[in-house]
Amino acid sequence: MAAVNNELQKCLEYLNCIEQELNHAQYLAGDSITLADICAGAVLYRLTSQGLAVPLPPNVSLWYQRLQQRPGYRQWVMSDFSELKAREN
Repeated sequence: MAAVNNELQKCLEYLNCIEQELNHAQYLAGDSITLADICAGAVLYRLTSQGLAVPLPPNVSLWYQRLQQRPGYRQWVMSDFSELKAREN
């Protein structure tokens, strides 16, 4: 569990970096969505869909909500990972 907590702490540090970037714009590279948002958003979806309590900084939370409203993000990123659960054993 110590290793998990260590990696989770790293995730929180990265979320703070994203928070700083989002202080200046709606998306990571400006006011339009880019590949940076899709990549980071895909990782964030995977992280938050695993049942971990991951506190999102305010700007990250707003940004993530904007991503989740996009039809393409919902269709292609917010995938059901239940088939991977069987592989955990």
